[in-house]
Amino acid sequence: MEELEDLERYLREASILTWGEVVLEGGHPEKHRVLLAGGVQVIAKPALPGFDLVPSREAAGRQVAKLLGFVGLVAATVVRDVSRLSTGDPMPHSVQITWPDGRQWVTEVERLPDAEVWQAAVFDAVVSHADHAGNNWFGVPSPEHGTAHLRLVDTGNAFDLGGGAVNSTFYQHHLGDRLPDELHEAVEQFAEGDLSQVVDLLGEDEAQKVRQRAKKIAANEELTIT
Repeated sequence: MEELEDLERYLREASILTWGEVVLEGGHPEKHRVLLAGGVQVIAKPALPGFDLVPSREAAGRQVAKLLGFVGLVAATVVRDVSRLSTGDPMPHSVQITWPDGRQWVTEVERLPDAEVWQAAVFDAVVSHADHAGNNWFGVPSPEHGTAHLRLVDTGNAFDLGGGAVNSTFYQHHLGDRLPDELHEAVEQFAEGDLSQVVDLLGEDEAQKVRQRAKKIAANEELTIT
């Protein structure tokens, strides 16, 4: 965990070498690529009007995954000031490490490790993800080169701040199934643990909604938040 904290500190504080390479995929306006000192590439999404909550949700999703122990599921993400693509003016962006080349968009669930599908199902339930139904995940590396590992993107479309119910292929895949013992333990510990990092990003009310969803899953001992 200490190494992960160091990584996030680096993302917040490392000097920006270059910025402004346009990233075309996805619906977030003025999303662009940034190169940090040391050669680490990240994707920056600005807090523009109508998208002003996306950066904090992106970073909060990372914190939830980390606190659940799902450290490989969501890329390291923080919020920091970066130059806006259109004007060059500094403004808050989510800054997320990019997954490597060779990834496959929306790899079939059946080709992904079930342990990782279970993690994604629990994660999407806890964060109330609204846009993981056939969308917004990778198989890394490409299945043509071996086992595909599940990696989630776009957690800006999550939490009650976004409204709506859980809309997730992974949640539906395991809905009502009994939690594996290790996941039940992980959710219990999360539900009773320190969510101060989530509070800092989302506020107390939204963080408590996250905790309550985790408590429901733990109490039910199966994947459901109703």
